Amino acid sequence: MKRCDQTDPESRTREIRMSGSMRGEVETRNRQLRSVQSASSHFAYSTDLIEFLAYGGYRKSEAENIRWADCDFDRSEILVRGDDKTGTKNWTVRIVPMVPETRRILERLKAERPHEPAGAKVMHVSECNGSLLTACRKLGIPRITHHDLRHLFATTCIESGVDVPTVSRWLGHTRGNLRLLLSGEKSSGRKAMPDGTKPVPGGWNRIQLPVSDIKAEAARLHAAGVKFRREDIVSGPGGSQIWVVDPSGNLVELFQPK
Repeated sequence: MKRCDQTDPESRTREIRMSGSMRGEVETRNRQLRSVQSASSHFAYSTDLIEFLAYGGYRKSEAENIRWADCDFDRSEILVRGDDKTGTKNWTVRIVPMVPETRRILERLKAERPHEPAGAKVMHVSECNGSLLTACRKLGIPRITHHDLRHLFATTCIESGVDVPTVSRWLGHTRGNLRLLLSGEKSSGRKAMPDGTKPVPGGWNRIQLPVSDIKAEAARLHAAGVKFRREDIVSGPGGSQIWVVDPSGNLVELFQPK
C-alpha cells in the first residue's frame, strides 16, 4: 500500500516501509482476496468492483458514482464525491490515494473502454454481494460483504504504517473532536503499574480527560471516594497522568499536558 506525505495527506502518495511481520499479514490478506476474486471471476464486472472497494475503502454508493474525471493518474489520487444529488454519507468531498493495485484496475478498464467520456462511471455494476456470497460458499469461508472490503482497506493501511487520522480521512469518517491516542514506547501510558503489570495490545483502553492541575484533581477525587486504578501520578514526554475507575468499571485517564 501507499500513503500520503504526513505533512500533506492529500498530496502524491509514496511507498512506506513495512516490517516483515506486517508485510506477511498484508500478503496473506491479499492472497485471500485474490482467492475470492478467482472464485467470482465469471462475474467480470463484480470482480472489478470487489477489487476497487478493497483497495480504496469506498462505500458502495461512493464507488458506484466515481467517474473517469475523478481519477487523477498524474497525482495518483481519486476524488470521492458520492451521488450527484445526495453526496457522500457525511456530505463531504475527499481524496483517496490511487494505490498501485487500483491504478492497475483503472488502466486495464481504460484500455478496454477507450472511448468512454470523462463523465462516464468507472464501475459498470453497483453491487457485488451476490458474487461475494457465491465465492465465499465455493471457498468454504465466512461471508464477506461490501462493508467488509472497506474494513479490509482500513486494516491493511494501518498495518502498513499509515496513521489513524489519515486512514479516517481517506474513509470519510467524521467524529467531531474524538481522537484515538496511541502510547509510544517512552510515554507515560506505556509505563508499568506499581505491581509490575504492563500494557498489552488490546488492553487498557480508556477515556482521557485533560486537566490543568493533576495533583489537585487527584486529591479532590480521592477525598470524594473515587476508586483509582493506580495511585501514583506518572510522567512522560507529553505530560502526566493518573487513572481512575468510573462506576461502570471503565478506566478514565486524567491527563495534564506539559
